[in-house]
Amino acid sequence: MNSPSIGQLALRRMFTVVVSVCLCRFATAGDAEVPPSELITIGAAVHHAAFKTIAANGHFIFRNADGNELNIPPDQLVRWSNPPWPRTGNQLHLADGTRLTLPASWANAAALQIDAQQASVRTTAFGSLALNRSVIKAAFWRLPFDAVARHTTIDELVKAQHANQETDLLALDNGDRLIGELQSIAEIESAPKKKETIVAFNSAIGDVKLPLTRVRGLVLARQNSNEHKTPAPRKLLVGLRDGSLIAANSLAGQGDQIVIASLSAGELKTSPPSIAALQSSNENIAYLSDLQPTAYSYQPYLDLHWPYRRDRNVLNRPLIVGGEHYPKGLGMHSQARLTYNVDKTFSRFAAQIALDDAAKGEGSVIFRVLLHEGGDWREAYASPTVHGGDPPQPIAIDLAAADQLALEVSYADQGDRRDDADWLDARLERTANATTP
Repeated sequence: MNSPSIGQLALRRMFTVVVSVCLCRFATAGDAEVPPSELITIGAAVHHAAFKTIAANGHFIFRNADGNELNIPPDQLVRWSNPPWPRTGNQLHLADGTRLTLPASWANAAALQIDAQQASVRTTAFGSLALNRSVIKAAFWRLPFDAVARHTTIDELVKAQHANQETDLLALDNGDRLIGELQSIAEIESAPKKKETIVAFNSAIGDVKLPLTRVRGLVLARQNSNEHKTPAPRKLLVGLRDGSLIAANSLAGQGDQIVIASLSAGELKTSPPSIAALQSSNENIAYLSDLQPTAYSYQPYLDLHWPYRRDRNVLNRPLIVGGEHYPKGLGMHSQARLTYNVDKTFSRFAAQIALDDAAKGEGSVIFRVLLHEGGDWREAYASPTVHGGDPPQPIAIDLAAADQLALEVSYADQGDRRDDADWLDARLERTANATTP
């Protein structure tokens, strides 16, 4: 037998070191302390802090850059940090808006199994979960790496299923789509000591059985069941470091763990460093994207008409600024005006303004906020010219005696070219009981 050359030995050593480093990174990623991130609370300026834990009284405990602890009641939190994108292209979506990241296909092809009533799921954040089939909305495998391309693929498949709402949709790796009813996803023994995950699907062309490796997406019809009604609106959106996004009622501390009261998946436990972002919905906040406007007007620069979007940019893609995803906000294009009634119990309007990354560093707009008081409109805020690539700028407007609020996006120095404007976290706030971090 020939002895390995010095070059071969060096290559082997390099491969061993690289693999060891990668495995170490995956092993410790969930335990590393999360660095300080943007912390937004009601009636206060933007701070930067790291999430630490949940106190016994349910308050969120953060630590700022000076090492001081910030004690934030749940009804005072707006947002902390931005939810990261999933680390793999495999995802499970639940009916309440939860997104669970599944292991990469090479890690475990049987991460999802479904029968007529139940589903068995193996997630990267929580290990194995048992779910009722009725809470599952969709599953996707080997999605594109690019975040926008991922969302485009998901949106296309969900829209295609909505065209046939009473049936399930199965998308294959060759581009074919089958309409019918999912029978099961199950792991079977295809050969001695070899298992394979098979998708059984009843379609218009008959019963089909395919290996999961040929499936790219599955969107299930909404089940009408008295036993499994639509979950109540979420109070928290919890982003995890693996890219999972959990719709939750609450968080609670339990020893060195955090218990997430999920709307569809029950109690989920994780470590504090695994929590990467929090978005609150509580009685002291009304996101404009959750409200119905009283009017929308658009003045085209030429002939193209742009609608406004809720929790999406004007191109109907995720709100992304500086590479960060913002779950809540409004997307508008110049020149447009969006008007809302104002409940007198709210005392402040707040948001961050920026051009979406979709503008690719181009675009130029002026953001304006107008208030209707005593029968007249007045301009309460006008931004300097905002260009593509500028960081988000926080704004806050005292609503005073206003009974209506209007948001305007106007042309600036480049006409309407790529004027993809975002009102991030646009909201009305009740500040009477606000506490300063």
